Amino acid sequence: MAIMRGQDGALKLNSADTTPQAATYTDMSGQQTVGQLSNWTLTVTNNTQETTEFGDDWQEFARTTLSFSARASGYFEPDDATMGQDELMEALITDFTGDRAGSGDQEGILQAQFFVDDASATNLKGGFFGNVLVESADISAAVGDLIRVDYSLRGAGQLKYSSVLT
Repeated sequence: MAIMRGQDGALKLNSADTTPQAATYTDMSGQQTVGQLSNWTLTVTNNTQETTEFGDDWQEFARTTLSFSARASGYFEPDDATMGQDELMEALITDFTGDRAGSGDQEGILQAQFFVDDASATNLKGGFFGNVLVESADISAAVGDLIRVDYSLRGAGQLKYSSVLT
């Protein structure tokens, strides 16, 4: 049984103007690791609709659609273009106002990879990839602490998984 260590995980982004439906792992050229993060959580949801009828003693459900969302947290570092947090902030604020070139009606969408192993290694164990919209950035400052950030991401289309990302 393989044991994967959380310290080897990573979140990578690509802000290239691509069609979200056509995104694949191989078109992630230009990707950058989001720096200063210490945690990411990916939630995949099987949406359901209740189909219980009158007289049934037990509830019944049918699968409808799939969706995903994610959270990424760490230390706030939005100004360093090599760290990736600038892409998250631009997708949240700038792309919405139209001040930055986007991809038509797909403005604000980023391609994201959630690695479950060392993203710089040549023998990766795998990860998830898909397109996301940045829903929010919760930034907090406290005396005696570093400024923290918690990004909330919403899936924009299909999430894919590969057991080996090369």
